[in-house]
Amino acid sequence: MVEILTEIDQACQRGERFALTSLVWSSGSVPMSERAKMMVFADGRAVGTIGGGCLEAEVVAMGLEVLEQDRPALLAYTMTEAQAGEGGLNCGGTVRLFTEPIDPVTDGPAFAALVAARRVRRGCTLAVLLDHELDRGSRAAPRRRGRLVLAEDGERFGTLGIPEADAAVAARLEATLSRGRGSVVDLGLDGARLAALGWPAGRPVEVFLEPFLPPPVLYVFGGGHVGGQLARLAHHVGFRVVVCDDRPQFANPKRHPEADDWIVGDPEELFARLPVDGQTYIVAVTRGHQQDERVVEQAIRTPARYVGMIGSERKKVMLWERLTQRGADPERLAAVSAPVGLNIGADTPEEIAVSIVAELIQVRRGPRRPWRTKAGGGAP
Repeated sequence: MVEILTEIDQACQRGERFALTSLVWSSGSVPMSERAKMMVFADGRAVGTIGGGCLEAEVVAMGLEVLEQDRPALLAYTMTEAQAGEGGLNCGGTVRLFTEPIDPVTDGPAFAALVAARRVRRGCTLAVLLDHELDRGSRAAPRRRGRLVLAEDGERFGTLGIPEADAAVAARLEATLSRGRGSVVDLGLDGARLAALGWPAGRPVEVFLEPFLPPPVLYVFGGGHVGGQLARLAHHVGFRVVVCDDRPQFANPKRHPEADDWIVGDPEELFARLPVDGQTYIVAVTRGHQQDERVVEQAIRTPARYVGMIGSERKKVMLWERLTQRGADPERLAAVSAPVGLNIGADTPEEIAVSIVAELIQVRRGPRRPWRTKAGGGAP
């Protein structure tokens, strides 16, 4: 999703016009990510994917039609098991795909705003009206209503063209960001008011709300064998990885070339200056119990989305007792993943890294579980 957003922004900067297809709803078994998007250019070029096979060919055809007629289309597509087999896809299910023409002048600034927000780690929601009057095959005149970008700090960019719709989306901002995935919402707006604005009578105002969260950051405390394998694997699944260790020889680019950054220092010193937010993951895989304990003690004072610690259940009980005696919040300790990782019987550093990254992905893709700091809390 990050890559396609960058491609959209770059195409707009080049002044290229294209059709953008987004998966807005699905049920059953479908051959694509829930964040699937695909760009189709007038010359037939395609960037991104909606799943391949016969469905992707349909999307390309739809994109070219949308570009030619300059109006969006909403396609419901059901793939039976027989169709899936013919297309080489072992799946079935139903999807709704929204395809819209993207103009670099009128639409480009909204995508530029999304890219800029991600750069400074601000969560945003993109809202787009699903205008059913523009169903495929309709010859109605195109009606462009724009799009709305809402940042988590309240900043707005653009509009849906209906003030009440803008306000309704803003009221759902926190819930949309917490959910972490796109959804189609009927805003339930007043029919008389909509009629005055030219909206078709009896037609619900459906909006596709799509959250764009800051990229996840993983702080790996401990640059030993497990930490090194964890850094390597997490990098390949989309985490920005920072290796932290109090020993310079264990936190450097030569030892961990696939990490994004390397920081040397004691846990207390590092947590005083590390940026930690709701998309931060912290894993303690240091050289000993004492260091792991110090990392966890500092980490539970932050709003990190995930904190994990390597070791046995016995080690956890022993450390938790000491931390509680020093005033650690029992609720925060209960949320720490320890022993860290999914229980797959991992033994080698490589296998342990797989188990940890699998759990990171599970948390990342599942419901958000943000930790809120107490008044006056946060990193020391």
